[in-house]
Amino acid sequence: MHSYALSQRFMLRETSVRVREILPPWVNTGPVGAAVASRHNAGPDEQAFVTALNEQMLGAFRA
Repeated sequence: MHSYALSQRFMLRETSVRVREILPPWVNTGPVGAAVASRHNAGPDEQAFVTALNEQMLGAFRA
């Protein structure tokens, strides 16, 4: 996904389009495709940070 975002950013560099890359949560995908969280507990402020980031991104997209 990161490579795709870099490619899109490069191809669109001379346009008004800006490519944003949003990182997905950390997962550890097993051999049968079952995703398992690689961390067992979130940091003390992680949920508040993610919520604020999501609200900021939605505000930027709506503007």
